[in-house]
Amino acid sequence: MTNIFKKITQDSISKIFIFLILLPATYNFYPGIKKFPDYDAYETMFNTWDNLPNINWGPLYILINHAFKFLGSSYFNFRIYLYLISAFFIITSFFIIKKNYYSLVKFNYYQVIGFLVAIEFYIEFLLIRIRAGLGISIATLGVCIFIANRNYFLTFLLILISYFIHSFSAVVVACMLIPALLSKNNNHLYFNINLVFLGTFIIFCAEIASEYRGFMAYSKLNIYRFIAISPVAFFVYMVNCKFFDRDESIFGFDGFINNLLILYLSLMFGVFLTYFSGVLNNSGEGLLRIIYIFDIFWIFALVLTKSRYRLTIAYIASINAVFFVYSVFLR
Repeated sequence: MTNIFKKITQDSISKIFIFLILLPATYNFYPGIKKFPDYDAYETMFNTWDNLPNINWGPLYILINHAFKFLGSSYFNFRIYLYLISAFFIITSFFIIKKNYYSLVKFNYYQVIGFLVAIEFYIEFLLIRIRAGLGISIATLGVCIFIANRNYFLTFLLILISYFIHSFSAVVVACMLIPALLSKNNNHLYFNINLVFLGTFIIFCAEIASEYRGFMAYSKLNIYRFIAISPVAFFVYMVNCKFFDRDESIFGFDGFINNLLILYLSLMFGVFLTYFSGVLNNSGEGLLRIIYIFDIFWIFALVLTKSRYRLTIAYIASINAVFFVYSVFLR
């Protein structure tokens, strides 16, 4: 254990990653945290459960709330503990990928972008959408274990736990197991077709979720979001393929990232086909929640890999962060 800790503390990438994931936790000590979206809803959930609307909030998350309250924890302390628990799962996922697939590279601007996007991700999922953040962090660990060790049992167990915390996020992350499962078949025609169908299925889930949870999120920004995440993303991807060499390895985490990008772009293709039909008018928030969940893997790719597609990944992750920052802090 001492040797592992020594290696971590001597590794600048690891130290930066750990520092940046713990830094946003300090925001819990500022009064401004109470102005964040969902702060009051989660406080009500913690203190007076019966006052919440009759929605599936996740039985395991409810149990965690009751356990902390039974132990005498305040809502303030509960948020800090939950942040640290989620951070632990993310850090563990990071080191699993780093141990198995990271090759030492000179510090570069892709890593800077990855770290900046990471801060935004932690604010969104560990400070605002804390239930989704816990579910995503656990499910992400399951996917990373599967990529590294092909441990079906532990992967299934972690995603199942995540499902009973935040079912929506768990289902989306579970869909990412398909790129992981087929990471050695990324040039197979049927594989690409299956990813397109999977992208369509995810869009359908977003529409259903919008009706179930009331995500009516139409705004004047929607057209700009659509342009940024769909046609522009495809343009960046084509430029990326034209001018950047192929990966040194298409297996392991590199293969997973390549296939995950295909899944993401198939999702964006579905957005392009359905946007003007009005199918997504009521699911803006639901769709964005799906898109943002991908960011945890984009962060790992930017910080730890030399993927050919880092340009596209950097664009996708950055534009997601820009729209989030604008919506929460500037609008």
